Amino acid sequence: MAKRKEWDFWFTYGIDLQQNLIHLSGDVEDPMLTTLVRCLHAIGEDKDVTIILNTEGGDIAVALAIYDAIINHKGHVTIKVKGQALSSGAFILQAADVREATKNSIIMTHVGTWAVDSHATNSELFYKYMKKSINKMDEVFLAKINEKHPDSPKTMKWWKSHHSWDNYYYPDEAIEFGLLDRICD
Repeated sequence: MAKRKEWDFWFTYGIDLQQNLIHLSGDVEDPMLTTLVRCLHAIGEDKDVTIILNTEGGDIAVALAIYDAIINHKGHVTIKVKGQALSSGAFILQAADVREATKNSIIMTHVGTWAVDSHATNSELFYKYMKKSINKMDEVFLAKINEKHPDSPKTMKWWKSHHSWDNYYYPDEAIEFGLLDRICD
């Protein structure tokens, strides 16, 4: 009967309890956050975990919540990109203790886009919120890059000049840039 329960977890939540392996794929939206939190709870807060990530990105608020869930997990967290970590997916990748990607994966960073369908006051308030959120994310990216390259620290001005448009990186380029630690199988 235990095998059946393991298969149910695997197919329902994308979790392998035997190997402490979580699969996160699809859009960075509320269901991804819910899946992650459930999986981390099922594994246990002090256990090491590996997250397989494949996403085109999505909601910035959800990405921040996923980042918080990962960095607050007490065990060691490895994130392996298998496919892509685009936009907010690249941000989620930065939460890991170890950041890996398969050799043909793609990492993409950019400022992101959003649309507001509201009156001027709400649009202005939303714009301020988004600027604060983007600045928080920029600080995380820059800290991880400087952690990877302590001998040549980068400034926020440098980061923003490299982050204004869609920037795509293969794993070897992402390692050199400081967005990734190593290439995996």
